[in-house]
Amino acid sequence: MHAEAIQSRAVEVDRRVRDLAPETAAEIVFEPSGNNGVTWRRNAKSATLTLHDAGRLELTLHPAGEVPDVLEILVDDADAVDMIAVPVANHLR
Repeated sequence: MHAEAIQSRAVEVDRRVRDLAPETAAEIVFEPSGNNGVTWRRNAKSATLTLHDAGRLELTLHPAGEVPDVLEILVDDADAVDMIAVPVANHLR
């Protein structure tokens, strides 16, 4: 997966996050995060998806003022969009 692919996949994830959390969809800000990542923000919470070497995706959930949770996701998983979107949507609620 290349940087362009992460951006394209992230757009799919963003749509799914908004579908899963319609009550907060208007408050979620979605933006690129460097060359190999994207970030979703709502209030003091954020979630960052980063593409690392060998196609490894890392999702970091940043709660307000707490230690972030880090999840690793394999790109070849068929359910990668939901594997990313569900925790992001739940975290940003």
